[in-house]
Amino acid sequence: MIQTVTIDIPTSWWLTSNQRMHWPEKARRTRVIRNVAGFVALRSGLHPVERATVTVWVGYPSTRRQDPANASPAAKAAIDGIVATRRLLADDDAEHLTAVTFRRDEPTGRKGWYRLRIEFEEVAGNDTSGIRSPRSGQGDAEGSAMLSSDELKGFSKEASQS
Repeated sequence: MIQTVTIDIPTSWWLTSNQRMHWPEKARRTRVIRNVAGFVALRSGLHPVERATVTVWVGYPSTRRQDPANASPAAKAAIDGIVATRRLLADDDAEHLTAVTFRRDEPTGRKGWYRLRIEFEEVAGNDTSGIRSPRSGQGDAEGSAMLSSDELKGFSKEASQS
């Protein structure tokens, strides 16, 4: 079952990963988004689930190119507000919230307004597909590999010399 919470956010509250703002302003925006999302969640008639995956659909005011994952600070504040109501999930840790993905939604059609449409999809109790096991350090079939601490030291030396 998918449960959805949708909130519209004005530019004056919007948070992105690329913004550089003074910490009190960021805290204010985070608090406002968190409170609004919690209020909307309380009015949404959500049903509790043990575990869920989340898809965050990000709607922008225009059709310009955007990176939906840059909305992660706004989405995190909204998810925290929804979870704080205790209406849906007990916590937003990795055991209860197994994955968060970001997608581009349709434009809001309102200048200066963004939209977060947050879908919570229940995950069966024994389904661990959203939880990855720790790596052995020897790489895996996907082609990634771990770096040794000596290799990491080499990178930091190169970075400090340039």
